[in-house]
Amino acid sequence: MWRHVRYVGIVGIIACAASSCGDGPPTAPTRSAVAIEFAALSRGLPADPSRCGGAEFRRNAETFYSGRGCAIGGARGWNVAALDPRTGALLESVWNFDTWYDGASAAAAMVEFLNRQPVGTLLLIAVGDEAGMTVGRTSGCPYNPAPGSTCCRPLGGEFERLRATLEGLGAREAGRLCYWNSYAVIITKGAGAHSEQLAQGTEALTRYTLPVSRGSSR
Repeated sequence: MWRHVRYVGIVGIIACAASSCGDGPPTAPTRSAVAIEFAALSRGLPADPSRCGGAEFRRNAETFYSGRGCAIGGARGWNVAALDPRTGALLESVWNFDTWYDGASAAAAMVEFLNRQPVGTLLLIAVGDEAGMTVGRTSGCPYNPAPGSTCCRPLGGEFERLRATLEGLGAREAGRLCYWNSYAVIITKGAGAHSEQLAQGTEALTRYTLPVSRGSSR
């Protein structure tokens, strides 16, 4: 299942200097540099296997997307946020692609989503619970399969096309994703990955500080 996900919107704040807020003559437009820290969090195998993994996206330590896996309509599979690199605002709702449940059709939909984003788009990507990209998706593998084992063998077809698409965007670890791994990456399309983490048995957390300019005038 792939779908738009409800999210907490980003609020813009407009401010003016004291000299331009009073009764004096208007001042020329000014621009000030600000920075926004984004984080992408992936929880694959949870500490308690009876619980679900999940994914979160944060802006300046405030969570604007959070979901848990294990069920249709949750955050299982891949979660992707596309943001305007000039402002840090979401270009559209966060998307979830449940490649574990919907398989190849969700993988194909995610490839289409990534391909239609403009060059320069900031992408936050995190796996929730299990991505279903390897043989472990269907073979009843243990929670922590050994890297290089049959359970970690990549699936082909649309799954391979998704891996290739992620690697083409600069995700160096995407091809090593195994069953129930945590994986998160922050990418600028056309410029590569800023931060990436693949983890087994624990969460993966990536951060990137986006420099933006804020203009103000009266």
